[in-house]
Amino acid sequence: MQEFGHNLFDGWDESEWHRFDNYMIANLQLFLSKGLVKSRFKNLKVRKLEAATSSEFREWCLGRDRLYNLDPNVDYTGQDLLNDFVSNYPDFAPTGKARISNRTFYRWLDEYAKYRFNTKLFETKGFNGKIVRFIEEEKQTKLCI
Repeated sequence: MQEFGHNLFDGWDESEWHRFDNYMIANLQLFLSKGLVKSRFKNLKVRKLEAATSSEFREWCLGRDRLYNLDPNVDYTGQDLLNDFVSNYPDFAPTGKARISNRTFYRWLDEYAKYRFNTKLFETKGFNGKIVRFIEEEKQTKLCI
């Protein structure tokens, strides 16, 4: 109603029905000449990342205002990453209404690794807590041995 001034199919005059018929016939002609045309999904990877995590996490990972670049083959202290995320999105703090656990945050980092680098998140213990690195699957196997 807001977009076109009337509901779909309700209140259509003859010219609106003609436009609809012409559009549908054009689609049928395209189908008969080319078969089923697969559409390309715009931002499918970004939407999958957001569905697996949250819109705030997506903004934090892909935004320009974060403290870390989240590059591959760089060691990050997991707690520092979590603190940076929570400082940007206080609702996810321990006292916030959408509190996030360390386990969930590391799972989200793993989703980001899949999204950006097609890798898994490599985790190890360090002096300052858990160390994370975005590293390729093949190299990760070699490091674990």
